[in-house]
Order: sequence, then structure tokens, then C-alpha cells
Amino acid sequence: MNLTPYNPCRTGLHVCGFDPVMLRFLTAENLPLPEPGARHVWETARRSLGLVVVGEPVVVVDLWIDGRQIDHFVMERHCLGDLLVLAENYTDWSKAPFYGREPDRRLLPAPQGAAR
Repeated sequence: MNLTPYNPCRTGLHVCGFDPVMLRFLTAENLPLPEPGARHVWETARRSLGLVVVGEPVVVVDLWIDGRQIDHFVMERHCLGDLLVLAENYTDWSKAPFYGREPDRRLLPAPQGAAR
């Protein structure tokens, strides 16, 4: 894990670690996601990865929305790969054509032999 100067994304998840020599937080990962996705991935990660064993190296996972830090949780450093997979596999299902409503029949293909 390479730490760089603290520079969170505007909207998404920001993972940071603490440098005990420099006595400041540094950026480990920025995971820019749209607002609903950022919140969903952050909540999922907090529930599944936010458990810490005393003595394990940790990182902080921040939720940023429109340039403001909304919340954070602490996660063991070795779970970073799992967080990256969660963010990479996020799909905004609210934009799927049939989510939570009847399909628009005009967008469906016409049955064979039927006129539109």
C-alpha cells in the first residue's frame, strides 16, 4: 500500500492511513463513485469489513459527498483488496430499465409477426 499526500476524492470513498513519523493522515486509495453508489458501497463495506482485531494495522475509510466528509469507519489494512472489489463491482441498479417499475412496452422488442 503506497501512501500519498492526503487528497480525498470529491464524491466517493477515500481510504487513508496514519503516518506515525509525520503524524498525519495520508491517502492510500481514492474510489470515485457517484453519490448513490458511494453511499451503498461504503455501507456495505462498513457492515462486512468494518471489524477490527486489536493490534492489526488499520486504515480509515471515509465517505465523501460533494467535497464533504460524511462519515468514516476503521478497517483492517489487509481488507483493502475486498473494498476495491466491492467498488469495482458496484452497479447503479436504479438506472436499470426495469428497476422498481413496469417495463416501458415501447422499449421492448415487438413479438415475432406483430405490428407496432
